[in-house]
Amino acid sequence: MKISELEQNTKVINLVAIINKIDDATETPNGIKFQEGILEDDSGQVKITFWGDQVNKFKEGDKIILNTGWCKSFEDDLQVSSGKFGKINLVPKEKP
Repeated sequence: MKISELEQNTKVINLVAIINKIDDATETPNGIKFQEGILEDDSGQVKITFWGDQVNKFKEGDKIILNTGWCKSFEDDLQVSSGKFGKINLVPKEKP
């Protein structure tokens, strides 16, 4: 799946992209840790939110795959996350 194919309120399946920006971790008023960033592929950019144990797991420049996540609209921008049951994994770097 490519970023250009994302639509509001739909599942995200096997989105592979590079983290080109990641913010410092913060907390919701309820004390839940989260971290926001920007993903990019050759078709565009989208915001991403990392939750719970995903916080501080990834860094700028990492290539990740979002398996079975969600795309929603927040403040008029599309945004993806893994939701409660999806997974985000690091894509291993290719050996030269």
